[in-house]
Amino acid sequence: MRIGDYKELLPGILREMGTVDFLFLNGRREQEDMLWLFTACLPYLTDDAVLVCEGIKSSRAMRCFWKEVCRHPEVTVTLDLFAAGIVFFDKKLYKRNYTVYY
Repeated sequence: MRIGDYKELLPGILREMGTVDFLFLNGRREQEDMLWLFTACLPYLTDDAVLVCEGIKSSRAMRCFWKEVCRHPEVTVTLDLFAAGIVFFDKKLYKRNYTVYY
């Protein structure tokens, strides 16, 4: 555990880790913060990585964030589960955005 400003700590932690296979983004942040986190982590995500974004429909800003993630060229498949979104980066998959209704 590290205590401090995540924008200062995260780059060093990511360099130490080298690669990231699973990332969970809590949707209780502003859109700009979510985009910063996504962009900062993106170079460290492997092709097999899975990203889970909580609260993709919780606010207008989060809906905009989710749309940007879905459009990102590194993203191949997204699953919109309403309360959360799941993102895959596997280059073997065709680019596709799915919405799951339940």
